[in-house]
Amino acid sequence: MLLLCIGLCMSLPVSAQLKQVTQLKSGTYYRIKTGNHNSGQTAQQTPYLADVAGVVKTQALNITSGDADAQLWLVKAVAGKSDYYTVQNKQTLKYLQGTNDNASQIATVDAATEVYVPKNTKTGDARTWFNIMTSASATYSYNWRNDNIVCGWEPNDGQASGLTGSEWGFVHDYTEAEIDEELAALGQVRPEAGDKVYRIFNYSSKFATNTLYENNGMLGSVTDGTETDAQYWQLIDQGDGTIALQNLMTGHYVQSLNGTKNVQYQMGTQAYGFSIGMNMKVFATGYAYDIADTESGGSMHVRSELYRQAQWCHIQLDIV
Repeated sequence: MLLLCIGLCMSLPVSAQLKQVTQLKSGTYYRIKTGNHNSGQTAQQTPYLADVAGVVKTQALNITSGDADAQLWLVKAVAGKSDYYTVQNKQTLKYLQGTNDNASQIATVDAATEVYVPKNTKTGDARTWFNIMTSASATYSYNWRNDNIVCGWEPNDGQASGLTGSEWGFVHDYTEAEIDEELAALGQVRPEAGDKVYRIFNYSSKFATNTLYENNGMLGSVTDGTETDAQYWQLIDQGDGTIALQNLMTGHYVQSLNGTKNVQYQMGTQAYGFSIGMNMKVFATGYAYDIADTESGGSMHVRSELYRQAQWCHIQLDIV
């Protein structure tokens, strides 16, 4: 399967999409998700912080419109104090407070109370996680406990490293407009059916320098920098919500596998439609799209950034 890092403007629309952020932006609403992933516990079924009758607890994801969302928290930086924030619940307007360096439950408070929210660099996880503490000198962080209770406990559960219930991800509900804004800041673009030309790269770190090209009637890859016009592609609207991938040099199209697995894609003169939608697993750390073979049930994933030479769109792929 292939993974393209592109976006298709005329494909499935992107409404609010949850993405764990790498930096906290003051004045932004976030959902706050526990890092507890122990198989014997239910934390990932009910991972999100909420204000429940004045007590900090966790719940299953429950997106509610307007001001009724008790899982949304407004994060504002404290002026002149690095990593200190006020964290206010959207529904109740109450604030998080720090722990008492013990395992007691934590209540929300009416006063705009500062909490210390540093990044935790010892989780060993590719995503960004934070601790929520009273101050930089505090011992305990917020920690997911059994029965959806949040209490104080040591970061990394007191170990030298590891992702635990004491670590928290800040998750933002990205709208389509916000995704476009972030893509622009990254120098990336959404793919569009039409006359734009793309190069398609492998998304994985192992093969990130390989670009797709047509080779002897087959879909292959070649190292970036190799001079061949067979590495350029256009996306052709099929009029039914699907997109065909056409090689710019040969005019050939990527063919459907027709349900066959573990075989190489072929090229041919018949256009086959692929459906393109955002890959939400990759969305947690970047931008990528699934390109699903509508004839076979297989899929590709994609993400793109602007290839500045000659204004090509540089699109990276990943093998799934």
